[in-house]
Amino acid sequence: MDDMKRQYKSGSVRERGGRLYVRYYDESGKQHEEAAGSDQASAQKLLRQRVGEVAAGSLPRRASSDVTVQQCLDVAVADMKRRALASARIAGWKVKSIIGPAIGWKRATAFTWSDGWAYIESRRKDGVRDSTINRELSLLRSAFCLAASPGHALIVAAPKVPHLEEGDNVRTGFLSAAEYAKMRDALPEELRPLICVAYFTGLRRGTLLSLKLSQVDIEQGLIWVSRAQTKNRTSQTAPIIDGEMRSVCMAALANNREYLFERDGKPIKSFKAAWSIARVEAGLPHLNFHDLRRTAVRDWIAAGAPESTAMAISGHKTASVLQRYNIIDAAVVKRAASLRANEIPSAPSGELRGNQGEKKGNRPS
Repeated sequence: MDDMKRQYKSGSVRERGGRLYVRYYDESGKQHEEAAGSDQASAQKLLRQRVGEVAAGSLPRRASSDVTVQQCLDVAVADMKRRALASARIAGWKVKSIIGPAIGWKRATAFTWSDGWAYIESRRKDGVRDSTINRELSLLRSAFCLAASPGHALIVAAPKVPHLEEGDNVRTGFLSAAEYAKMRDALPEELRPLICVAYFTGLRRGTLLSLKLSQVDIEQGLIWVSRAQTKNRTSQTAPIIDGEMRSVCMAALANNREYLFERDGKPIKSFKAAWSIARVEAGLPHLNFHDLRRTAVRDWIAAGAPESTAMAISGHKTASVLQRYNIIDAAVVKRAASLRANEIPSAPSGELRGNQGEKKGNRPS
């Protein structure tokens, strides 16, 4: 196909890299270029539409061919911040430190499926798991869709972005009661209340660190969590378990401080160093703080709490997350095994020994 398939008075349809583009000029003489797929008829129709809009002075605000992937990503992060999403900070870091340096310089209109796979292979070479890469691709996909929306119109159509099959996406990492005790005792004294409440409630780390004593109701035995303190902007109600957890909450109230977890009179912000040291001393070098959340949800389910109750306490919005924790199925299987065992009558031990003897060829005399 010729470089210029069909020449119009103020525009043309061109092919580049196996894709069609329409090029036209507005009333000021500025050049515009848009991706038009692979169908010639559709590309020519789009070009006629744009030329007509220019003639009528109604050309919508559209991006030129120099709009970059980085600009699309910036729009997505700004939108997340505007909506006050808890994930906006992490998304901004990913864009600045990972996605932007890798592909931010590319033109969005020229981004292809092959570019997506090249990014995937590059991340895999760095030892990044497919599940993590998928989160990055999801952010990129959202950025393109938002940039192509009528409210922004930076690009005409969102480029296709690959998606990886993650296979068995089951979360692992749980603590036994003995392991919890070892980890708690290995931590500095000011962090022990934190791990205690995390172990029994399954609240997220960010939520725990933001809790104030005014949210702790000892009489009702509840901790009230507002929407603004949760990742998915859903209020939660966590129980205060009798015993160690209740003692922790009462001790904090007796000190008459503002936050439930404080260090040197100030709210705890980070404890990465102390956690790393303590888990080695406790013999749990691979323990993550999020394992406490998995353990709490598992224990609620194993104790017989309904799925809806466990979700309300932990703050999960969908049951699919609990399924990925591989908690519900395991609890159901154990209960089913117990019921099945009670239904099967036990055989006399002598009868079993006799059957085994016959199989070996031993006949009674």
